[in-house]
Amino acid sequence: MKQESKARHDQKRPSARQRGYDSTWEREAKAFLSLPQNEFCQCGAKATVVMHVKSIRQRPDLRMVRSNWKPGCQRCNAIDAANERRALERNEQ
Repeated sequence: MKQESKARHDQKRPSARQRGYDSTWEREAKAFLSLPQNEFCQCGAKATVVMHVKSIRQRPDLRMVRSNWKPGCQRCNAIDAANERRALERNEQ
């Protein structure tokens, strides 16, 4: 059931490039994660992604604003994204 729901969502989802994750983003995110203070996610895992404090779905103008970035791991990023989707779905009802 969960896998089917995720597959339906992914089919409607724009590509990473369409969502703003271009070569500029990749370069800046890599530089951000290379800083010693950004080595770990808040959960203690090694940071592998840049997360947004304020979602770019809600505030696309903050996509490249480093003060809106935080180091994260894939797991925490997925949890944050799922929580945001659920909150949006509740607000739409």
